[in-house]
Amino acid sequence: MPRKPITQGLLLSTSFRISSRRSIIAIGIATSVGYARPMRFSVIVPSFNQAAYLQKTLESIFIQREAVEVIVEDGGSTDGSVEILKRYGNRIIWRSSPDGGQAGAINGGLKKSTGDVLCFLNSDDLWLPGALNHVRGAFEENADAGIVYGHAEFVDKDGAVLGAYPTEPFRRKRLLETCFICQPACFWRRRVYERWGGLDEKLDYTLDYEYWLRMSWAEKFLPIPQKLAQSRLHEAAKSVKDKVRIHMEALTMLERYCNGIPPLQWLRGYARSCGDETTGGFREYARQYCRGLDEMRRRYRLGAKEIAWVLWKLRGSYKIKGLKNGGVERVR
Repeated sequence: MPRKPITQGLLLSTSFRISSRRSIIAIGIATSVGYARPMRFSVIVPSFNQAAYLQKTLESIFIQREAVEVIVEDGGSTDGSVEILKRYGNRIIWRSSPDGGQAGAINGGLKKSTGDVLCFLNSDDLWLPGALNHVRGAFEENADAGIVYGHAEFVDKDGAVLGAYPTEPFRRKRLLETCFICQPACFWRRRVYERWGGLDEKLDYTLDYEYWLRMSWAEKFLPIPQKLAQSRLHEAAKSVKDKVRIHMEALTMLERYCNGIPPLQWLRGYARSCGDETTGGFREYARQYCRGLDEMRRRYRLGAKEIAWVLWKLRGSYKIKGLKNGGVERVR
């Protein structure tokens, strides 16, 4: 898209020969009207021992035909990641030293950033070609939008597509029930960051989800139809190996936004994550599912109606467990 014009000082060169008044007017208009600098992105790449994926992640950034400031916050990797970073020279800003975890690393990068639009891309995730072009266009055409998010898909460790991320149109009430915004496909303006600050460094798993909820009180979220990113699922990914902990942290975090009692969808999600830890058949799955439900019953003093709703979903949850192949799922 053409850059937007802004009024600048008259830049007529004395070496030009002007032959008519019409020429003077035309050149005066053309040279007194300059162009705004292009929208600049800043992407923070938190990483720790992700050499197997880091280069592909960085290359997915550099194929974007937009102005991008790349800030890599490495937590002191020992697997060859530093050697990969050195290859990029001054194309990236990076450091490698122990940090306080993912949220702390991202916040450190955000403080260094200078871009108009901010985001972070985990070192095992990818942007699709043209992603930033779509985002820039959405921001330029919607000045009131503070956050733009698009569609995404899950891929495995080798890059094979597992399925679509369940993105939805924005509704704040629905966002409390499920995180339908895929983190690598979400971008926000600098003014939003300046108003709401960085990520909650007390969170290990739900730091992005809490950020969306915090901003949703007053910012406009704009969904766009394009597919922007790929979220990688592999055995070492937190979203795959730590499901019970993820759900427990989500429940505690959601208490802030739901008057102390999270939506039933998340209570069922916790029960399901307990069942997913088993390798046995339906009977063992049901036993662990009910154990998780009983924890929630005591913690939130659930009534018979709420317990019945969660139990009603038990067999369906077991069927999902058998189909999902590597953790592609969501809380419904």
